[in-house]
Amino acid sequence: MSDKKLLIKKKILRQIYFSSSIACSELSWKIKKSLPLTTKLVNELMSDGYVLETGFAPSTGGRKPVMYSLKPDVLYIVSVALDQFVARIVIMDLHNRFVSPIEKFELPLYKNPQALNILTDKIDHVIARSGIPRDRIAGIGVGMPGFVDAKKGPVLLNYGLEECRFLKPVYAGATIGVQLTCKEKIMQEQKDDNDIPKGIVKWLVEVRDETGEHVAIATILTMVRKKTGV
Repeated sequence: MSDKKLLIKKKILRQIYFSSSIACSELSWKIKKSLPLTTKLVNELMSDGYVLETGFAPSTGGRKPVMYSLKPDVLYIVSVALDQFVARIVIMDLHNRFVSPIEKFELPLYKNPQALNILTDKIDHVIARSGIPRDRIAGIGVGMPGFVDAKKGPVLLNYGLEECRFLKPVYAGATIGVQLTCKEKIMQEQKDDNDIPKGIVKWLVEVRDETGEHVAIATILTMVRKKTGV
């Protein structure tokens, strides 16, 4: 198989995964390839055991398009969720259904040089316990928090989150981008001479996927040290 053809097949699998179920006409438009080529490659992926027909889409008239989904058990994804003290690991199929128990364990992250080794050992354990061959693990997705070091930067702490809305599902392997726009600055009065001059900055957070569509919108608040001389 040529590298170009393999790349197109990967794009097809990616789009089907994020769409859950999709017709060839829409798939052709999303990957920017002709409908005959898209249909041919989808049929090849069906023969290879990656793609399934899942019925017909609703239609207001004319022939109903055939819908395609990924075969759920052909590949798997390891999902890892970290907070500052606890980690959770689970394996999901390509329909984002859990196929393993959730492995939950304590894992302090801050100034812990062994955290990565402990995490990789736990991931190995979860995969081995599941019985799933390693060549059927498509990837590992990790979500983790950020840390604020008040000594190194002006941000003293993350103050809160408000007006948060999730507009579109996001699955493992998605490419997302985040844009922050300053909405408001609120100066805080100093309690005494020893109090650090500071204020609250409100940020509009816009999260978009690879198509440019919003997947989440929120406002976050940070407590920020006031710049000297301002």
